[in-house]
Amino acid sequence: MESKLRKAKCLADFILRWHQIFGKSKIQERTPEFYNQYLARLDALSRLDLTKPEHLRLIANEQIMGIFEYFYTEPIPQMLWNKLVQNVVDLGMPENLGAVGLLILQLLKDYEYEPETTTFQLPEGWHNKAIPLRPGHIKLPMRFNKTAREILEDYFASLSEMEGLGIGGRDLMVAMNEDLRELRDISEEYIIAYNPASFNFQLATGEGTLVTRVIQGDITISEVLLGCDPKYGENAHRE
Repeated sequence: MESKLRKAKCLADFILRWHQIFGKSKIQERTPEFYNQYLARLDALSRLDLTKPEHLRLIANEQIMGIFEYFYTEPIPQMLWNKLVQNVVDLGMPENLGAVGLLILQLLKDYEYEPETTTFQLPEGWHNKAIPLRPGHIKLPMRFNKTAREILEDYFASLSEMEGLGIGGRDLMVAMNEDLRELRDISEEYIIAYNPASFNFQLATGEGTLVTRVIQGDITISEVLLGCDPKYGENAHRE
């Protein structure tokens, strides 16, 4: 295990050094916007702790499918490879930079890790009682085989169980967290998943409430209208 992590670290360091030495000059032929994004991403990744498997995954994924992918097919410079990799660990030289990223992910397969909890859970008894929710959040590690949206969907999966009743909230919570993530420019080594109360959402359940009666099967929701014409109720009543 330690040998694989050491090899992955050398490969990640090689990717970063290649971009620092060669990428900065080669990328100047692109648009100023792309160039600035590339430099910003390179700077952010260069500050990561290469002893952490999750950081090594970020670098590998950037090379395979991120902004570094522009140089996916770039051949490996023999001298740089010998200095940073071959003189440290025993590894055959891959065909190109993209293959280096794939090799890192292959080496890290044994370093999978689980998030702090499986899914978001509502408090016990929420179906029948009005239980206030408190703001809170959790850090969910990024995974190389899942997008940020898929990780959020998995975390809020418990909220989708009520969608058959016409209520739920998973899609709303995923969208709210995605919007907040875009605004805050947070680190991409993990996702911060905020609970409903963090967005001033509270449960609409309690004795005699509409949602509780729906859950208990007393009534069903056939249609939900937002911002309808004020005369809609009068017309529906006459019908």
